[in-house]
Amino acid sequence: MKKCLEKVLAVMLVIILVVTSSSLAATSTVKLTVSKTDVMVGEEFTITVSLEGDEEILTIESLLDYNEDIFELKNKKNEQQGIDLGSGKRLDFAMDNEIQSGNLFTLTFAVKDGVSAQTSEIKLTEIKLVNKDYTDLSVEDQAVSMNITEEQTEPKPEPPAVTLSKIEISKAPNKVDYTEGEKFSPTGLVINAVYSDGSKKEITNYTYSPNAELKTENKLITFSYEENGVTKSTTQAITVKAKQANNNNINNVNTNNNVNTSTNQTNNKVANNTTKNTTNHTTNNTTNSTTKNTTKNATNNTDVSLTNSNLPKTGAETKYILLIVAGLIGVGFVSYIGYRKYKEI
Repeated sequence: MKKCLEKVLAVMLVIILVVTSSSLAATSTVKLTVSKTDVMVGEEFTITVSLEGDEEILTIESLLDYNEDIFELKNKKNEQQGIDLGSGKRLDFAMDNEIQSGNLFTLTFAVKDGVSAQTSEIKLTEIKLVNKDYTDLSVEDQAVSMNITEEQTEPKPEPPAVTLSKIEISKAPNKVDYTEGEKFSPTGLVINAVYSDGSKKEITNYTYSPNAELKTENKLITFSYEENGVTKSTTQAITVKAKQANNNNINNVNTNNNVNTSTNQTNNKVANNTTKNTTNHTTNNTTNSTTKNTTKNATNNTDVSLTNSNLPKTGAETKYILLIVAGLIGVGFVSYIGYRKYKEI
């Protein structure tokens, strides 16, 4: 009985020694290092999977565990070989040479859009290492806790207001040459408004000056346009010729002036000569007392009138001479009657 008990104790001791030696040999661990633990919705972050310990490791097998409704695995890279491992949650890697420590994988995650603020873990589970003696080494699960905050949406600045920069003539008017007295015609003119964002539009509700009858000194037409308190202007060059004088009107005016001048001169001469002759006749009739002298004076006066008259030969002098002669004869007849009566007394 005693011998049986000793055998059992010996076996138990061997088992304890084996288990203890195995535990002491498993000194390698896997570690997760995250670039940041506080992330916002839509933001990316990285997790580095590294090996730490003094055991020479040939392979590693593991499984990623995370909430796919929260996180998206963007990239998975093998740091030992520098290759992309593609998608999938498994992290299996057989190394070319045994390693004791170093980075094994780099994992890039992103927080999906629409995720509410919360905390969620990313784990590396079912980790198994194989050393150079081809002994499996079990490693505890590793995890990182991520604190997710909602994206702080900053109000977007309002775009700058579009304002009127200038106006420009894209098509000149049909007529740019004028004669003074005419008015400017905008027919055919096209004016565009140009804005601060580079856009353009045709405008028609512009004003222009001068808009009255043009003068020879007018060289430019100025166009103005106002929009939202901003006024811009541009100009169009024109030419204005002087109005030519009417030669026919000038000739008619000169002809009428000449006719009126000649008529006035003629009338003045007739009036002057008539007054002069009448005065001479009256003087001769008063001094002469006989019919003979009266007739002689009348004849002389007639000769003088005809000789010295400055009247133009219009026929009017004959009428006046006859009237004067008739008057003188009448005066002579009355004088003769008076003379006979005087002799009879």
